[in-house]
Amino acid sequence: MHYALGDIHGCFDQMMHMIRKIEEKDPDAVFIFVGDFIDRGPKVWETMQWCWEHMSHEGKYQAVRGNHEDMVIEWYYDEYLSWCRETEENGGIPLRDMPRTIYDFCDVAEKHGFLSPEGLRPWIETMNTMPYFKEMTLELADGSFQKYVIVHAYMNKETLDAIHAGEDPEKYKDTILYSREHVFGVTDIPDIVLVHGHTPTLTAFYTEYGEESESGQIGHRQNMINVDAGCVFAEQFLHHPLTLWAYCLETREEISCT
Repeated sequence: MHYALGDIHGCFDQMMHMIRKIEEKDPDAVFIFVGDFIDRGPKVWETMQWCWEHMSHEGKYQAVRGNHEDMVIEWYYDEYLSWCRETEENGGIPLRDMPRTIYDFCDVAEKHGFLSPEGLRPWIETMNTMPYFKEMTLELADGSFQKYVIVHAYMNKETLDAIHAGEDPEKYKDTILYSREHVFGVTDIPDIVLVHGHTPTLTAFYTEYGEESESGQIGHRQNMINVDAGCVFAEQFLHHPLTLWAYCLETREEISCT
């Protein structure tokens, strides 16, 4: 079976508990994460290490790219490496403060001693291997077939058609990685189920647009499934039962980490 998991954000312990829980009953389980492994959470370093050692494009542990991975990739190539070259050309003396990531990736890199072009490269390369989205058709438990598009944020027909026609997905990453159109109800791609994360189901912005939403659990919008239940915000929103959730694509089972 295939299991989609929401935004991890450094919640390493919950991620490992979920993997063990699912593999105990389904040893052949395939896990597909919707991105955002880094930033915010307590164990970003451990989560990154695990991704580096286990993630592959078509293996047991797969992932699509999240906007937090994308922001770090952009920072590395567009800001950090430029600052390093500039500093080197000035005899190793910085002319300005080092540009930092929007969230806490730089803090994690400094703490664990890999904040250098060479130290960061393996992590950036791992993030770069994560595709912008995945498409798959699976046989469901009732014998029917369902096509899924798995993406971090959103996908519409115009974008998918353009990519199928040969356009570079990076051209459309504002939609794929950053859009929040998923909160409004439906994607216009026919005959698919869109599985995504990006907007935690605990937010009022998400829940106000759908009566079928359960705050802090998996969200449903017609032909869209939101697997970001806001696990990383558990200590900030104590009135919500926040944890990590997984969604089985073949059986439609919703599995809590607890």
